[in-house]
Amino acid sequence: MKEKTYQSITHPDDLQNDNTNINKIKQGEMRDYSMQKRYYTSKGEIVWVNLTISPLWEKGEKITSNIAVIEDITSKKLAEELIKKSENHFKSLFDDSPLPLREEDFSEVKNYLKELKLINQDEEIVRNYLTNNPQIVHKCHSYIKLINVNKACFNLYKVENLEELLNTKSELFNTKFLTDFTEHLVAITQNKTKYSLDTLIKNSENEFRNIDLRWNIIRGY
Repeated sequence: MKEKTYQSITHPDDLQNDNTNINKIKQGEMRDYSMQKRYYTSKGEIVWVNLTISPLWEKGEKITSNIAVIEDITSKKLAEELIKKSENHFKSLFDDSPLPLREEDFSEVKNYLKELKLINQDEEIVRNYLTNNPQIVHKCHSYIKLINVNKACFNLYKVENLEELLNTKSELFNTKFLTDFTEHLVAITQNKTKYSLDTLIKNSENEFRNIDLRWNIIRGY
């Protein structure tokens, strides 16, 4: 190991950044640095490390030597790669599903219901309050943040993209859906994590479609 240089065991894709940082230290442009890089082991395998270089001299003194602290982060990098692959796999399944799917953020809706003191309130009291105050239901609907929509969902609403769907969101709200969305809000106030119903939607061409709506909260939210 003593006969090798850091250049000979550093992955070629990381060598330029490493050399640049070393040169900056030698020229006094910086005193230390930290970076993630790859090394080759004696068996030719690649390991990821977090490298921290610190000087062994005080400011104003002649530049002599440095100390290198190397932390093996290979397991962390492998875990990140697995997560990335899993996310890409999920995205592919989501985008290409024949069923219309959409991901929505209801956090502002729930916060608003909390402000109205409707969370954990008696179910019938909540239902009557929302039925007698349809403007509250409309306001709750406006608080839903549409995060992601798949191709089948675009086809269902006959729109080309997410922006177009957002622009027509309020226009697609119909009387039947207003009643059903009220029940959806009631379910949220009762802390239900799943909700399903047969309802009616209107697409961008003013055509009505009967759908089976299934709403689920992702674990951890």
